[in-house]
Amino acid sequence: MKKRLMVCLIALLSCMSLSAQEATPEALFRTRLAADSILLESFADGNVDYGIFGRYARDTARYHALKSRFEACDTTLFGSDLLILYYGPAFREDYDGGYGQQAWEGLYSAGKFAEAYPSIIRELQSTPASPRLLLCALRSAIRAGRDYRECSAYGWQLSQVLGWIGFLGDGSKTHPIAVVTVLDEYAYVDWVLGGAKVESQSLVLNDGRYCDCLKLDDGESEIWFDISLPFGANTAKWKNRLETGR
Repeated sequence: MKKRLMVCLIALLSCMSLSAQEATPEALFRTRLAADSILLESFADGNVDYGIFGRYARDTARYHALKSRFEACDTTLFGSDLLILYYGPAFREDYDGGYGQQAWEGLYSAGKFAEAYPSIIRELQSTPASPRLLLCALRSAIRAGRDYRECSAYGWQLSQVLGWIGFLGDGSKTHPIAVVTVLDEYAYVDWVLGGAKVESQSLVLNDGRYCDCLKLDDGESEIWFDISLPFGANTAKWKNRLETGR
């Protein structure tokens, strides 16, 4: 499982173009990491402060500039750029924890991908770095016979976002992966873990954090997600689930 968890980080390194005379990809990655002041700020007290990404996301000009670069698959995006795009929406007033159901979901579930696709794209306008939306957009685009470049763009975007949220947490109980909606857990398992099947899902209060523990069907592996952000967006819903087990 640890090997699979490295897939997205390798994808991050692979986008860096270097000649034989230049530094190795690993060295360049470390250099860029050390120069990412926002990412370093988020680690200042030894733990990840996701609110830092939210604060920068509230800079409208910065956020929309990052969004445009992300949509254009700008390979110079790095670290905090992707994390601002992913975690930023969780710190907006309209954040609801990702509980709302969209009309396109029925079409998607029914296999009507060409019909669902335009609605998914519209939803991506407000949450461009949503792993779940990107995965659904990719699959819909492929099934609907969209241009290869369009499909590959979603794959690149998905790998970048999942790679960086996986960089902040390795999916262990000690270092769970923080998500802004529970649905992103399944996008992570599907994309990073090669579609591993989830056998069970448990809500656990883990060292003061609300986490989902997903046990995989191999009977041995499990992956942990920190759901503090969606939990806080609808505390009553999650407290009921924690108390009733449903």
